[in-house]
Amino acid sequence: MTINKKYPELLIISIFLILNIVIYSLSLDGGPLVAGADSGQYLRPAKSLIDYGYLSMNPPGFNPSTDEIKPFTVGTPIYSYFLAFFYYFFGQSEIFYKFVVFGQCLLLVMTGLISKKIFNFLYSKGGNLVLILVIFNPNSLTTAHLIQSETIFTFFLVSSMYFLFSFTKNQNYFNSLMISILVACTALTRPAGLYFAYSVPLIMLCASICSQLFIKKLSKRTFLELLKHIFLVFFLSSSIISIWQLRNLVHFGDFVLSTNSGAYLRDNYQTLLHRGRGNLSQTEIIEITNKKQLEYFHRKNISSECLNTDRNILCNKPIFDALKNEFFKESWLVHSKAFIHSWAVLYFSGGASNLRNYLGIEGNELLVNFQEKPFTGFDSIFTLVHKMNPEYFLIFVFFSSFAVLSRILGVMGLFNAFKNKENWPYLFIFLFVLLIFTAMYLYLGQSRFRVPLEPILMILTAMGIIIRNDK
Repeated sequence: MTINKKYPELLIISIFLILNIVIYSLSLDGGPLVAGADSGQYLRPAKSLIDYGYLSMNPPGFNPSTDEIKPFTVGTPIYSYFLAFFYYFFGQSEIFYKFVVFGQCLLLVMTGLISKKIFNFLYSKGGNLVLILVIFNPNSLTTAHLIQSETIFTFFLVSSMYFLFSFTKNQNYFNSLMISILVACTALTRPAGLYFAYSVPLIMLCASICSQLFIKKLSKRTFLELLKHIFLVFFLSSSIISIWQLRNLVHFGDFVLSTNSGAYLRDNYQTLLHRGRGNLSQTEIIEITNKKQLEYFHRKNISSECLNTDRNILCNKPIFDALKNEFFKESWLVHSKAFIHSWAVLYFSGGASNLRNYLGIEGNELLVNFQEKPFTGFDSIFTLVHKMNPEYFLIFVFFSSFAVLSRILGVMGLFNAFKNKENWPYLFIFLFVLLIFTAMYLYLGQSRFRVPLEPILMILTAMGIIIRNDK
């Protein structure tokens, strides 16, 4: 590629870096930690690894009131390793936050460049538009400034998809090996990646068959070779993931990837009640949930302490079992309302509160009140917007407008791309990944969970902008 063709790409990245320097300079002191969701879940194990040599949620002396050492089982290790690298050199200082943000912004740029390559499987021109949409996406850009695992998770997810696209076009063992490693990395970055890992063999099978049927001739020999690749990916990725599961089995007695499934199910149940019924306050929902758990604990002779230690490895399964059947007791109308709200928030909310928190703009109490009061649909949303201060309102309008406009253009781009049968295998991969994560989030849809999906959505948006029938 010539220097002239590289110039626009370098200019885009330079503007991106300057913008991020400006945003960081305007942020709160310690903003990446203060504004990051679940930041302590990743930073504590990182500090424990460097200071004590092992991953722990509560290393010795961390909490003055107790010296109980809590094992790190609520998540997976890669993001904590990422943070530990910078903590080793800088400690928890201001320069530590700067390097974490710089590293995550670099990962976002790399994600944008890989997304550009994915786009080129479908269209030969317009790649720089994808790069712009991915790295300047307000939801992704803001998240790159926070101590949250979404940015590195997105990088692994998009990298996996690139090699899935490459495999669909050219079935070779290098692509299979890279898929195996990267898919395992998604699961070892966030437990949610395990669902993606389990789905990859099916994605490979369906996308390759689709490619063979509509682009090439499908033969028995080709199909058998495909099955070999699928088995290899399943075996290698499962083997890598099982290293962490075996660690939990050896040290804590349970062969699990993480101990958040019980808490995750509980959060889904509480959100189902909040968004589905619409007439319960947060306090009432917590009381209902606690009552159902205590009743189950009493029947099974399980300590009530599990209410307060919901991510303890010994309490994970009891909490899950206590609530798993409660979902079937709610009416289809309650489920429908909760699903619609979840999907709407997942795909159309802007994520403005992250930037507001990061910049130290007032308004957090509005969200607290919004979450605690009964949810009444658009009336609750309008009340929230009406009470916003001007700065928060402008951020909210910009982020939300970007999300809504992107979804409209994305739908247009998807329909346009379907006109070319050669695109079908690649579009199948896009849609299957979107479906996996949409289903996995159940009732907990939020802008934060959309971050890993933003590159796909931005590729579809770029298709909608260029509107063309073929390459």
